[in-house]
Amino acid sequence: MISFSIRANWPVFLSLTRYFANWIARTVEWHIQEGEAFTPVKHCATVRGPIRKILLGERVALNTLARCSGIATKTSSLLNLIRSHSPNPPILAGTRKTTPGFRVPEKYAMLVGGADPHRHDLSSMTMLKDNHIWGCSSQSSAKADNPPHPISTAVRTAKAAGGFAVKVEVECQSEAEAIETIRAGADVV
Repeated sequence: MISFSIRANWPVFLSLTRYFANWIARTVEWHIQEGEAFTPVKHCATVRGPIRKILLGERVALNTLARCSGIATKTSSLLNLIRSHSPNPPILAGTRKTTPGFRVPEKYAMLVGGADPHRHDLSSMTMLKDNHIWGCSSQSSAKADNPPHPISTAVRTAKAAGGFAVKVEVECQSEAEAIETIRAGADVV
């Protein structure tokens, strides 16, 4: 059970009210600051304008506010759990896929909750998963008697394709894979 929530929605809500300014709300007065923790159920904002127009846009605004605040709250809870078990906690990165059309608001909500938003789209970083490494394994074993480790081959291939400006991340399944990934020169493990 969640005993607190975190508000995360300001840029999205602001964009929505600016976009619909002619027919939704004339003013929005926030009673909770962005990123502030609060106990549900609370009066978060006061919206003023023609009632018919407010009701037309309220569902989109409230759903977006609830979704972003939920993501920020869950992110903050996970970060607190990590911090309670580690004196030097690692960076919590939002690596999961986002809802189509909601990438920016969901990445923003993770940031408000305290996580690193990771990559904003597929071009932000090369991410090597097990199937990429497996593909390099079959290529390198066919070419040499003593082939290099498939992670090394995958990292080298990705760095050559992406150039010096694109970071390479390797998703590891074991400590041995993480060590090999570090040796291979990947930027993120």
